[in-house]
Amino acid sequence: MAKAIKAHFDMKGLKELDRKLRGLGPKFYQQVTKKALVKGGAVIVKAARANIKTVQGGIEGEYLPTGMLRKSLGTVFRQYPAKHLGLVVIGARWGKQFKSAVWQSSREHIPAKIAHLVEYGHGGLRPAPAHPFLRPAWDTKQPTAMAVISGAAEKFFKKIRP
Repeated sequence: MAKAIKAHFDMKGLKELDRKLRGLGPKFYQQVTKKALVKGGAVIVKAARANIKTVQGGIEGEYLPTGMLRKSLGTVFRQYPAKHLGLVVIGARWGKQFKSAVWQSSREHIPAKIAHLVEYGHGGLRPAPAHPFLRPAWDTKQPTAMAVISGAAEKFFKKIRP
């Protein structure tokens, strides 16, 4: 079984926006936070999908389903009301729509189980080098994502306070 690798990214510079959102009350705070963070996460997902390279063929003629990791990338919003915290998790999603039977094998190819192996590489009998796709997307698109988050929240403010 593959080990999960956790990473924490903190976007700084949005303290004033957060203060304004909290002043609106918990219902508006949750609504705006979700919409804004999901839109910002979509920017990172789009860049990560562009970074993934597909491989045709495989070892000894084995069929390799291509593009499934790319299709499985997405965002999931998590809300923690007790802590007044909302966050977006970006990565390979789990679900039946992303499973595919591998040819000549009864095993299933589940992209969420191999995403970290593609990102960081692995050793073993058939070692593979790292092919980072998520971290470079984060590094290049973080300022754009922050602008999208701020823009979405400001747009919501203009709607409720013209």
